[in-house]
Amino acid sequence: MNRVIETARCMIELFAREPRSPASEPIGNHGGIYKHDRLATLAEREAISVPGDFCEIGCYSGGFTIRLATLARRYGRRVIAIDPFPAGTPYRLAEEVRAGFQAAITPWPEIEWHQIDGNDSVAVTQAIAGRRLCFGFADATKEHEDVRAQLAGLMPACDGLIVVDDAYVSAVLRACDEMARERPGWVHLRLSRVSETYLLRSTP
Repeated sequence: MNRVIETARCMIELFAREPRSPASEPIGNHGGIYKHDRLATLAEREAISVPGDFCEIGCYSGGFTIRLATLARRYGRRVIAIDPFPAGTPYRLAEEVRAGFQAAITPWPEIEWHQIDGNDSVAVTQAIAGRRLCFGFADATKEHEDVRAQLAGLMPACDGLIVVDDAYVSAVLRACDEMARERPGWVHLRLSRVSETYLLRSTP
């Protein structure tokens, strides 16, 4: 439990040090513009103390994927990037974003891109292929069952921290609460108004 307390304290300190979010930023996304900096610090903290690779489900343009890749290079790890970039979405992922993502990750051999559905827990498990994770980031769709599926793929392999984005959505929080209760040794840490929520294995 000391690990949980220490991690929660670290999160609170990181959030407290961030500049005040602009008034235009939605309350539910408070701290969102500093999210990648905050999460990169937490990911590095896990890499220092927990063996294993990084995994990101839902990569979009690859901004955070590259942040994880810099840590992977520093600590001799890999990044498992999962995103099918489906066509016909509001973000035109297949038509526009995928090409930018591919270009962004080309200089980073530490990144393994798996063009699979992150909401398919079996496919995610196969992509991880029995390896261990120190850090996971789940940022695919926000529906309750999809979030559960993303976590079902990540949690068995992760010995550290899993961050789930879009915590302003009640279905996301409900899925995280359920999965933490159903999986022994996991704790759901929620910081009010922060744009993400956290699942932590209490003993690495």
